[in-house]
Amino acid sequence: MNFVVELITPASVILNRIASRWVHEPSGRVYNTDFNAPKTPGKDDVTGEPLTQREDDSIDTWKQRLRKFEETSRALLDHYDRRGCLWRVEGNSSDEISPKLFAEFERRFC
Repeated sequence: MNFVVELITPASVILNRIASRWVHEPSGRVYNTDFNAPKTPGKDDVTGEPLTQREDDSIDTWKQRLRKFEETSRALLDHYDRRGCLWRVEGNSSDEISPKLFAEFERRFC
């Protein structure tokens, strides 16, 4: 292993995105009321059927998941950091993170 990426996004950003996520279950289409809102609130753009929030998309569930991730991944991240192959990238969205990540790939591998 010569390159490990740690994506760093504030928990508040993750939790807000989860709380804003709505799904059309039959098709799997995903909406977000902050940046990909359905044309009609609460309705799928294609079928007009109601949108729902996934049962496991509760704030409490995600707080537990984030806490567990930190507990279980810290030792592994520290291991890769000691080996000199851990690269951290911070951002609030894929629009911020992806360009940094692609630039680092190009710098390292091209």
